[in-house]
Amino acid sequence: MMARAHPAYGWLWLPRAEWSRTLARCLQERDQLADPTHSGQPEAFVEWCRVEQMPELAKRYRKQFDDRIASLQMMLANLQASIAAGRLDQQGEADQISAEIAWLSELVA
Repeated sequence: MMARAHPAYGWLWLPRAEWSRTLARCLQERDQLADPTHSGQPEAFVEWCRVEQMPELAKRYRKQFDDRIASLQMMLANLQASIAAGRLDQQGEADQISAEIAWLSELVA
């Protein structure tokens, strides 16, 4: 079975059928914008992924979510060490990673 990276969350690999449904939703949201100058993913698609799709996917692909959390925790530990050593400019990135860890942990709980 071939898997493809999720359009919004590239760390999550989906089977072809699931990926196709996700991409179709992205294209549907893009087409509803009717804005030929818009770039990137439509906000409505990203919101749908975050609120509706990801909680469902967390149940079916638990290992990938656990692996992502572990990876983020290592990144956060490294950032916190850098911040403690004086790299205060990295605090924003550490906060973002911490927020993602909290969100993903909530999804798999």
